[in-house]
Amino acid sequence: MVLDWRCQQEADLLGVAPDDLPHEERRRLAGFIQYFERITRRMLAGGVRAGVTVQLDRNRLPVSAPQ
Repeated sequence: MVLDWRCQQEADLLGVAPDDLPHEERRRLAGFIQYFERITRRMLAGGVRAGVTVQLDRNRLPVSAPQ
């Protein structure tokens, strides 16, 4: 999901439809996202947690809000 959203953002910046984003750009973005995924996993393994978590649906709308 994160890759799809990021590709949509990049397509918007380039002024093209998400389906028209070049395959090479999607592959580059996948590598970019993996870098941050590794950082996030390392933070979680070390006990670093967010103070607030909001779940989003496929349309990026909140499905749960902090109490």
